[in-house]
Amino acid sequence: MLFIDEAAAPVIREAMKGFASGRFHTKTEVQYFLESCPEFPKHTSGKLGFPSAPPETPTSSLRQALPLPNQVPKNA
Repeated sequence: MLFIDEAAAPVIREAMKGFASGRFHTKTEVQYFLESCPEFPKHTSGKLGFPSAPPETPTSSLRQALPLPNQVPKNA
């Protein structure tokens, strides 16, 4: 079951809207934005993802949590 993290939701919304509007030009800029927000959960290192994870992990995590319109199942 999914639950909304009320503290992180506004930060995620701002990151998604910022990327969609062109405020953030790359996924890396979104990552840096999220890492700079104290409300967004991070690893103890202050970085997103797991310590041994590849750089794509933050994007993959966002895709799993918030699928893009072309990734939503037809029956949803």
